[in-house]
Amino acid sequence: MKSNQENSHGFLDRLKEGLSRIVQLSAAKHPLSRLSASLFGQRAKKIKILKERYRHSRLRESCHKERTRKDLLNYFHLPENLLKYFRLPENLKSAVHKLHFKGFKSLYFRLSEKLISAIHIPKFSLFQLSVTDSFRKYFSRKTAVGGIVFALVISLLIGANLKIDAYAVEVDGRKLAVTTEKASAEKLVLDLKAEKVNIWKRKVDMQQKLAYRPVKVKRYQVDNFIELKNILNKNLTFVAVATGIKVNGQVLVVVSDDKTAEEVLQQLKDSFKPDNANIEAVTFAEKVEIADVPVSLKEVVPAPQALQLLKEGRQKKVVHIVKQGDSLWTIARANDMHVADLLKVNTSIRGEHLNLGQEINLVALEPMLSVVVTAQKTVEEILPYKTIVETDRNGWRGQQKIKTRGVNGSREVTYKLMMKNGSIVGKEVLDQKILKAATNQVVVRGSKVVVASRGGGGTLGWPISGRITSGYGRRWGQMHTGMDIDGYKGQPVGAAAAGVVVSAGRDGGYGKMVTLRHGNGLVTKYAHLSKIEVSVGQNVERGDLIGLVGSTGRSTGSHLHFEVISGGRFQNPMKYLK
Repeated sequence: MKSNQENSHGFLDRLKEGLSRIVQLSAAKHPLSRLSASLFGQRAKKIKILKERYRHSRLRESCHKERTRKDLLNYFHLPENLLKYFRLPENLKSAVHKLHFKGFKSLYFRLSEKLISAIHIPKFSLFQLSVTDSFRKYFSRKTAVGGIVFALVISLLIGANLKIDAYAVEVDGRKLAVTTEKASAEKLVLDLKAEKVNIWKRKVDMQQKLAYRPVKVKRYQVDNFIELKNILNKNLTFVAVATGIKVNGQVLVVVSDDKTAEEVLQQLKDSFKPDNANIEAVTFAEKVEIADVPVSLKEVVPAPQALQLLKEGRQKKVVHIVKQGDSLWTIARANDMHVADLLKVNTSIRGEHLNLGQEINLVALEPMLSVVVTAQKTVEEILPYKTIVETDRNGWRGQQKIKTRGVNGSREVTYKLMMKNGSIVGKEVLDQKILKAATNQVVVRGSKVVVASRGGGGTLGWPISGRITSGYGRRWGQMHTGMDIDGYKGQPVGAAAAGVVVSAGRDGGYGKMVTLRHGNGLVTKYAHLSKIEVSVGQNVERGDLIGLVGSTGRSTGSHLHFEVISGGRFQNPMKYLK
């Protein structure tokens, strides 16, 4: 079975043979009458017909040329009016002429694409085409440029409507722009951030949440670099970032940077380290963090102020300067405080001694941060002596004398200290060594009770025994506020009842006097003593020795002036002694 190519060659060969015969006949110089006679064998009858056919053949020849041009355009899918501007090679023209035969159109429609694919066209190159003068006249340089521009516009329009892969730039879930380069967009954000850092001279942060979502968009919907930069610069909000010191999740102090924050925390730890101690650990009682926080510039504090805030708190500090005549009691009363509160705030005060110009804190400052220190410290301590009391049955109760004076010793002790903000909250003895043993003090105290010669069933006991030389009431035109009991110099005076010594010393005309407070508004006074045996604040029992009879002050001889005061008024002592 012959192939399509072989069939086409045979078909074209037959066409070529038939056409060549026609060309030969037309090329021969025979008159029309001889041509018609040779072909049909009829000379006279068909001259008219031959003439008509000859005329029509000439017309068909011109039509064939036109049809050849159109068939070439259709076959090669070329634009109209194109071939008139080109000169075709002869072999190509002849091949096109072969397509015009009787019945070709119907055959084309019958065979359709199979026929076209089977037709063999001679090889030729487009360089064989030459441009005619009419083409040069019709197509100028501007026309060519316009065509190229038109073709580019068409291609751009087609490309712009094609969908491509891209990323939607979203800020807080809101779409702002579209880009094909995610890395370039991320670098652009970093560049914008760097610009703010350069301007503000501080770290910056972005408040919004930036995301890149994959999308498919048309090419013309993609934003270029400049548009993307303008959009991000307009919609992104940058804030200054500083370093916050967080305590239990709460920002307490804001400083300029991480290095400053670390230095402040280290200085805070160092400020509570004990001297001459082996530090084991320094930690914070709370959870402490260093984090970047967006703040306004006025919230950033310098390092010294940050340290003070963490150490002392934000409460305003009030200080009292010690002046002449001040004591803890007077300072506390003047500021509506208790002495115990002053001692709690001022941990450096030892005892009641104050120095002129000394600063006394009046407000308790609670630190924002607690520093816990664990350390070992070896100190030399005083080993206090012990007091041993011996009883002398012949001595008066309340009287005592030192038989052997005590001497303190010393020891070297190693402690494990647990401290919080400089105060010791726990102490454990790890080791100790006695450097010098203490000498105990021996005290001899009397046990004999002072009892008057006469007693009564009253509230008070008689301070001494003796006759009454001057009673309570008016005397020599004046009021005598007590009673005088006769006695000899050095005679022991006992307390009329249990109480507390509120005063002991000289008091004008009373001379040496002791005042006891017994409770329930009852007070007793013992005047003109030659010696006082008690001190202020001392507790005494009924019959305890408080002094010796004498004649100090305005007195005419040795005796005891005894007064009783109840409810702030002088009372007749006899009412309480009987």
